[in-house]
Amino acid sequence: MNAILTVFLAGVFAPAGTRYSPCFRFAGATAAAAFFILPLYAGPALLWIRPPARWYAAGITIGLLLAIPLALLTFLQNYPESKAAIILGSGIFQGLVLSWLAHKRAE
Repeated sequence: MNAILTVFLAGVFAPAGTRYSPCFRFAGATAAAAFFILPLYAGPALLWIRPPARWYAAGITIGLLLAIPLALLTFLQNYPESKAAIILGSGIFQGLVLSWLAHKRAE
């Protein structure tokens, strides 16, 4: 489920790699790869931590912490400020869904 969410959300909301081509090699694909690789750590991070009293707290926190570097990377190429908010929102959404699935699995 984590990989499906990552591919879908990054495919829809990640910045275009061609905008990073002057800064990075391989036509900006290395910069765009971060939007696919970093969110994959949300699932293992949620399973690694001790379950909190409220299942959604861990999902929001981990999703936000993993999305902050990606949101900051969007400012590198002068994307609109709404792009960073979308990236943060998709990170929180992915963290919430994975946290809910981990909570249901533990029940």
